[in-house]
Order: sequence, then structure tokens, then C-alpha cells
Amino acid sequence: AVQTQYTPSRGLYLMKWLSGNERLDDTLAEIRGFSRNNVQGSVYCASAWQNRYAETSDPQDLKIADELLQACIRDWQDSNAGRGDELKSLQGLSALYARNFRQSLDWWPIQIEFHRITDDPRYLQDLAERVSSDPLQNLKPHDLTIYYAVSYLLDQGYTPEQLGAEKITRMQQVMLKYSQRYLPMLPREQWNLSTLTAKRAFSESLEFSKLVGCAPLVLGFFSPAAAEPAPAPAQ
Repeated sequence: AVQTQYTPSRGLYLMKWLSGNERLDDTLAEIRGFSRNNVQGSVYCASAWQNRYAETSDPQDLKIADELLQACIRDWQDSNAGRGDELKSLQGLSALYARNFRQSLDWWPIQIEFHRITDDPRYLQDLAERVSSDPLQNLKPHDLTIYYAVSYLLDQGYTPEQLGAEKITRMQQVMLKYSQRYLPMLPREQWNLSTLTAKRAFSESLEFSKLVGCAPLVLGFFSPAAAEPAPAPAQ
């Protein structure tokens, strides 16, 4: 379907800067235009303009991004109205993607983008509240957007105790199992798209791009080697 939730723009900006391909400028302009008229409850509509602001530093671009974010929040507040007293009471950022699987898949990475670009503490505070209150059960080894959010908070000075020390230990253990099962046991010089996706249960381009985008920060805090048991002392 042609929807903003399937149209992230951050990677397109990166490709434009790396390649200089003029068609990417046209595509990004099309995405921004579509986003202004099709909020559809997706934060990608605001992200399209937030990334534009990161490029231009034009306050008007930031204003549009905020207007679209507020429109998205209103959509979620309306959809939460019939979902019980707890969700009815949610307002502002806390209403976005409440009890929805796209909270960690879509919103948390975009929320980090917004904090990085604007340095607005409300994005960081909301992210910390969501992560600390979420038990993060049934983690899947490819859920790197969840690891990404936790890693970003740790990088910003939050402690494991603030976020849930037991939860983070469990995430470390899942990462170790993931590395043993999925990562290719090949010399680093043979790590390419074909060999990496051959060892993956999910090889769709969006899934793989999320891994690539999240892994550099995540592996700084959740290195698989750090979860391995220490060797027994020599007798």
C-alpha cells in the first residue's frame, strides 16, 4: 500500500549525500508532499520533514515537522479513545503507538532521530519512560530497534538500574544466542550482503536496513562477546 508508514526518508537523504543523484532530490520532495496530505497515524510523515530540517536548518521545515507530529498524535489519541480507561487518558507523545507493535519498530528510532536533530529533552524523557515501563518480554533476536532504543538511553547517561537491570541482562543473553545462531562464521573480509542474508531468517530489504542502521550503536553496549561466560580459572 502507498502509505507514509512504508516510506522512511532518512536512508534516502544519506544516499543523496553519498551519491549526488538528483533523482533522490525529486523523490524526497515527492515524499514530503505526500506526507503533508497523508498523515495516516504514521510518524514517518513528520520524520520526512524533520530530516529535511536536519539538512536545511530552516525553521519552517521544523514547524511543518511538528505540525505533522501533532496531527499524528491526534490520530492516536482518537484511536485510543475506545480502548479502555488507561489508553483514553494518554495525551501527547505518550499516546503514540501505545500498545502497538510499531512503537518499537517505527516510533522509537524516529524518536531518537527527533532528539538528535532538535536536542529537545521531551523526546528522550518519553523514550526513557516507555522503555523502563515495558517488560520487553519475548524478545526476538532481530529486534534491534528495541536494542537501539536501550543503547541510545545508556549512551545518553541513563543507568541499567533506571531502565531495568534484569531486563538488560536478559537482552544480553538473547544477543549471545543470536550471534551463535545467525551470524556467519566467516572471515570478516567475506562479510557481504549475500553471506549475511544467507544466514538470516529475515532478508527483506527493510528488515536488513534496520539491522544495519541500528547495529553500530547496539554492539557498543550489547556485544555478544560480553555475554559469554568467563573461562574457568586454570587449575
